[in-house]
Amino acid sequence: MNNKEVAQKVVDRILDLIKNDGFLPWVKPWNRKPNTVEVVDGYKTVTVYPSAWNRRGIEYKGVNAYLPAGEYITFNQCKAEGGTVKKGAKGFPVVYWNFYEKTHHNDETGEDEEVKIPVLKYYTVFRVEDCDGIKQKHHPAPRVVSVPITHTEIVEGGDENSTTNETAEAVISDYVLRAGNGFHIDRDTVSDRAFYSPSADYVSVPMRSQFKAESEFYSTLFHELGHSTGHSSRLNRFTGAAKNAAFGSEEYGKEELVAESTSAAILNALGMEEGNTFRNSAAYIKSWSSAIKNDPLMYVSAATKAQAAVDLILGVTDSDEESAEE
Repeated sequence: MNNKEVAQKVVDRILDLIKNDGFLPWVKPWNRKPNTVEVVDGYKTVTVYPSAWNRRGIEYKGVNAYLPAGEYITFNQCKAEGGTVKKGAKGFPVVYWNFYEKTHHNDETGEDEEVKIPVLKYYTVFRVEDCDGIKQKHHPAPRVVSVPITHTEIVEGGDENSTTNETAEAVISDYVLRAGNGFHIDRDTVSDRAFYSPSADYVSVPMRSQFKAESEFYSTLFHELGHSTGHSSRLNRFTGAAKNAAFGSEEYGKEELVAESTSAAILNALGMEEGNTFRNSAAYIKSWSSAIKNDPLMYVSAATKAQAAVDLILGVTDSDEESAEE
């Protein structure tokens, strides 16, 4: 199978879940507790609740976070443990990237170069509860990350419509401090634009008082912060074709999906999803369902990158990566 065919397997299962449950996976994963973020006595604490995990107790992340809650096992693992998959049980594809080195001749330099070719692989897993003869092995405990908030962004004052959320502000302040490189946010000027400038490395959004609701303001701000994670000093997304992506281009669309997914996931973690921020309307679902169906690789790529962006902004990055479980 080529990369697109493998990605299509995941997208098909996601579309089934959307059809049955009516949620977009990057807005509200199925049966998943939101990550809770609290600010107490100058400390920001993020509690990450595991949702779906493999037989080794490692949580599925990125594109594989679509899996309904619970523990999963492969057919071979189940058989090796003396169990059987129940008749009629549906499997779920789990994808991961393998990289193969290939010699490529560079016509410009006249030299041979070793390049890495990404190949999307997958294997099928089943819920442990859909198997006979075996029991759940792991009950992963929530992961807790607590850090002092030592930096505070200057926020505007104003009338009653200019309220700010203390928890959201703590997350933003902590991220700005860790971002380095002189990164900052301009939000104290009346404006009709929200954007991230990769060259100057800063985010600009309209004043809080220009938004009708607090949640709409943070939805916009976290969208732009999602873009900022792509800077070369952070997750380095703006390379190759993405470096000068034109408005409306495929690469531009992918980056927008990363930023939108990041914003939605963080608002979910903060418990702020409402109105326009909980983008779950029939029209919105239909639009994105069509987009990922037409370009399944776009979703696989964007979901993986959005997971990294969310982890970076919340400050809960770790090194666990999905690999083969055959």
